[in-house]
Amino acid sequence: MFSDIAGYTLVMGRDEDKALRALAEHREVLRGLLPRFNGRMIGEVGDGTLSSFHSALDAVNCAREVQAFLKDDPEMQLRIGIHVGDVLFKDNTVLGDGVNVASRIHALAPPGGICISERVYDEIRNKPEISVRDLGEKTLKNVSRPIRVYAMAESGAPREHPSSGKSRLGRGIASLRRRPLASGVCAVLVVALCYVFYAAFFVRIAAAVLVHLPLLLPKPMEQTVGFCSTSDGVRIAYGTVGKGPPVVIVLGWLTHVERGTSSPTYNSAFLKLIGARHLVVQYDGRGFGMSDRGLRDYSLEPRVRDLEAVVDALKLERFALYGISAGGNAAILATRRQ
Repeated sequence: MFSDIAGYTLVMGRDEDKALRALAEHREVLRGLLPRFNGRMIGEVGDGTLSSFHSALDAVNCAREVQAFLKDDPEMQLRIGIHVGDVLFKDNTVLGDGVNVASRIHALAPPGGICISERVYDEIRNKPEISVRDLGEKTLKNVSRPIRVYAMAESGAPREHPSSGKSRLGRGIASLRRRPLASGVCAVLVVALCYVFYAAFFVRIAAAVLVHLPLLLPKPMEQTVGFCSTSDGVRIAYGTVGKGPPVVIVLGWLTHVERGTSSPTYNSAFLKLIGARHLVVQYDGRGFGMSDRGLRDYSLEPRVRDLEAVVDALKLERFALYGISAGGNAAILATRRQ
């Protein structure tokens, strides 16, 4: 996914401070949203950014969320292009045909818009909530073949049925006009009864619920998410909750730190119990959740490196290990080495 600020050069020429603030906001918005969609920023060029994702759908959903977030900010209009392709990391530079195509496609998007390649469209075409417009094949600079490009409709925009010349609202009004007068009278009576009930009871009931319900519910456990790198360069996501002597939970598979204590692989009641008196540390091992995926080696030794990276990042000197399922092997080996 390639994104940049529309008209950035002109803004920089008029007001340098404003342009720098826009650049910082661009980066901040992306860094806040990328982890939610299994994405990470892998390159920055001028006012542009290059991000990678585990799937085309993740990239598209992230782009839609970014544009929806900035929709009401007229001074921050991004253009986004998305393509599926391999990239090469060399000398702190990201190279490859996929990068070039994405950077060229984004220039076709209007400010606040998103353009995708045909390869991306093939991955999301069966998603009814995503609407696109075919822009046809485009000849892009430094790209040897024509690329079919699609422009995405604004997130949440209504789509009319192609066989109808009337809008949904127009068809609804026409159908109401055909109903007998008795239907209208019944509707008025229902509205009147609802208003009476609202005036007499709803406000009082709602006020009572808002005042007393929070007192009955347990306080939510606030989790802090962070990232670290292993000795072999794998990015690991971890989460911490609570205060006190540390307890590090070592799980084998199927984790997702972003789900926090609601993850099905954790026992929520157990976490709340020990989180009341301990610092609970949980993490996504390589290949799962928010950590790096697509790796080849998931043997015991690399999984111990994941655990060691989290412990080192949090600077834990004394801590308890709680190994569950396949995480028990890693916990035992890590304990033996202490």
